[in-house]
Amino acid sequence: MFYALTQGVLDIGGLEIEHVLRDIETLNQAAFVGTYEITALSFHAYAHLADSYVLMPSGASFGDGYGPVVVANHPLEPEQLTGRVVAIPGELTTAHLVLQLWLPGVKTRITPFDEILGAVAGGEVDAG
Repeated sequence: MFYALTQGVLDIGGLEIEHVLRDIETLNQAAFVGTYEITALSFHAYAHLADSYVLMPSGASFGDGYGPVVVANHPLEPEQLTGRVVAIPGELTTAHLVLQLWLPGVKTRITPFDEILGAVAGGEVDAG
């Protein structure tokens, strides 16, 4: 979503932009201390930060058929996840909020986003 900014396609009138690539939980935590003026942010975290940030009209990173999604080593019905451990990318991520609303009895373990698939494949968690 920031291709035009990061590749110099747009004339930004002398503004300086530092493009920082981090996982969403790291960006959520940075937002709580005001590290960045503009940042990606989970909707869950935004609910706690609405007085500090304004939503942009584009850039959402979830949707029908896109995510958040639950993955496992084998097919599981939603009710089979109750009581099992599901890796989440962070406490205030949209994925965690949606999972809590969908299946309140699920146990969770915070796992960095880029390590979730490996944790599922390795049997460290039941799903992610």
